[in-house]
Amino acid sequence: MTISREQVINRIGDAGFKYHSETKRVELYRKRGTQDYVVVPRHDRLPETAVRIILRQAGLNPRQVDEFIAGAVK
Repeated sequence: MTISREQVINRIGDAGFKYHSETKRVELYRKRGTQDYVVVPRHDRLPETAVRIILRQAGLNPRQVDEFIAGAVK
């Protein structure tokens, strides 16, 4: 199962992360006022396992991650 990269970016934005920089293959999102960052691959669709890792790095708890994935799959 894959999930839209745009949905993932919107969700980490809700968690306080803003676009910071990019390379050829990834974009970095940082949380203002902290050293926290999240790396998001520059692909249109992301596999569920990658989405779980990204959202956990963004500080979401397992229940929030499961709820996001359940809603994104619809």
